[in-house]
Amino acid sequence: MSLQPSSPPVPAQLQTSEQLPWKRIFLAAAGALGLFALGVAFALWLQNDVAGSFVDGAGQPVPALAGAPQVGIVEQRIVEAESRAQRQRQDAEARLSRYGWVDRPQRIVHVPIEAAMRAVSEGQR
Repeated sequence: MSLQPSSPPVPAQLQTSEQLPWKRIFLAAAGALGLFALGVAFALWLQNDVAGSFVDGAGQPVPALAGAPQVGIVEQRIVEAESRAQRQRQDAEARLSRYGWVDRPQRIVHVPIEAAMRAVSEGQR
């Protein structure tokens, strides 16, 4: 069994320190934090310049279209309060269960759906 010779030791001047460069890390973190603070200050200045207030336009009049059902092409309805579809369905169901005129001059009427199905099954028109 032959033994391989181990690698020669590395001279001390070529060895590197295993410690982290904490000074550079803290300087980079402080720089990033400073840049973030400048960004926040710029955003606050911009908001104050555009909106005139830091807090939700305090003291500003309410826009004329606020609460309107449609602003531009955007529907502004609240989903919970919207019952239009339910009303349309109730109206359609009520229409199916009653008699009425479709076109009075031409004497065309609509009848309840069940009465119409019974009349067709009996051969009436």
